[in-house]
Amino acid sequence: LVFPQVDVGKAAAQVLAKIGAIEIPPNEWPGLVPLLLQHVTNTDNAARQISLVCLGYLCEELVLVQEEGGNISDDIANNILTAVVQGMRDPEPNTKLEATRAFYHAVVLAKKNFRNQVERDVIMSVMHDACMFTAAPEVQIAAFECLVQIATEYYDFLMPYMNNLGLLTLETIKSAPEKVAIPAMEFWSTICDEELYLMDLVQSGQPAGGRVSLNLIQQALPHLVPLLTVTLTKRQSEDDDDTWSLAMAAGTCLALVAQVVGDGCVDLVLQFVNGNFTNQDWKYREAAVLAYGSIMEGPT
Repeated sequence: LVFPQVDVGKAAAQVLAKIGAIEIPPNEWPGLVPLLLQHVTNTDNAARQISLVCLGYLCEELVLVQEEGGNISDDIANNILTAVVQGMRDPEPNTKLEATRAFYHAVVLAKKNFRNQVERDVIMSVMHDACMFTAAPEVQIAAFECLVQIATEYYDFLMPYMNNLGLLTLETIKSAPEKVAIPAMEFWSTICDEELYLMDLVQSGQPAGGRVSLNLIQQALPHLVPLLTVTLTKRQSEDDDDTWSLAMAAGTCLALVAQVVGDGCVDLVLQFVNGNFTNQDWKYREAAVLAYGSIMEGPT
C-alpha cells in the first residue's frame, strides 16, 4: 500500500477493498481490518493516510454488501469505526481528511455503535470538531457531508445534539466559504426530507416502526427561515443559473421547509418579501420573488 506514488497506493487500496468485501463477510480474511488499524497508528503520515483510504474504499464496498443482504459483523464494524475516528482526531490535515472521507461510509455500518449513547456522544463530538477544522476547508466539507449522512441514517437520535449542530450549521451557512456552507445547508434539507418522509407515512396510514417526527424544522424556524431568505441574495451574477450555489441550495431548502411546516413559515417569508420586493438591488428583488415562489407548495 505504501508507495512513493500516491496513485499506485490508491489503486492497491481499491484492489484490497474489493477482495476484502468478498472475504470479510464469510470471515475468510479476519486479519485485514486489524492490520489496517495497526497502520492507522503508524508514525508515518503516508502509511496512516493510505490505510484510511483503503478503509474508506472497504467501507463503501461493505455497505453495498450489507444492502444486498450480506452480514457484516459488529466486531468488524467496530474496528473500522475505531480506526476511522482515531484518524479523524489526527492533527495532520491530510490524514484527518482521508479519515473523514472514510467515516462517510463507515458510519452506515456503525448502527450498533450509534445506538449506544456513550459511543454516539464520542462520534458526534469528533464530528463536531472536524466540521470546525477551519485550517483545512476540504476537511470541513467532508465533515459536513458526513453530518448529512448521519441525518439520513440516524435522524431519530439527533435531538440531544441539535443545539450544538444548529449553532454550528447556521453559523457556517452565514459566514463560511460557499463550498463549506453548501453541505452545511444540505444538512437542513436532509432533516426536511426525513420529516416529510415520516409525515407521508402517517398520512398514508403506513406503519412507521415506532418512529416519530422530532419536529426539528418547526423548532428551528425563527433562526432558519430568516437565514435562508437572506442567503437567497448571495447570487454572484444574473447569469449563474447553471452552477449549483449556496443561493440555489437555500431556495431548495426553503421550499422543503415550507412543505414540512406549512403555514408556520409564511409570516417569516412574507416579512422578507415585503421588505425587499422593490429593493433597488436586483439581488434582493430576485430573492424576494424566489422566496415567495418557494412557499407555493405546503402552506394553505
